[in-house]
Amino acid sequence: MTRAAREALIQAALDGVPQLIGRLFDGRGGYCALGVLEKLSDEQTGLSTPVNACPICGATEETYHNGYEIRNEGALLVHYNNDHLFDFLTCANKMPVSEEAADA
Repeated sequence: MTRAAREALIQAALDGVPQLIGRLFDGRGGYCALGVLEKLSDEQTGLSTPVNACPICGATEETYHNGYEIRNEGALLVHYNNDHLFDFLTCANKMPVSEEAADA
């Protein structure tokens, strides 16, 4: 994840954006953590960075989206949002910020 992506999640929390579980957006202003970042390009988010498993629980698949593999930081963010039920600030805090992605 890039610093810009982390800052977008923090701003969503500060703005009081309603957080959704299991859906990108609801058309009424609610978003999941990944949905908040949809306005940014892949290069701006850094979410294509590979990961092997959740560093918190060791899961390699999401439970909410049955069988969806956690292969990159985007999938990890979805796992944090849907399975751990982390709010935007916690997602922003728990997601790794890679120096490579941070310079994008």
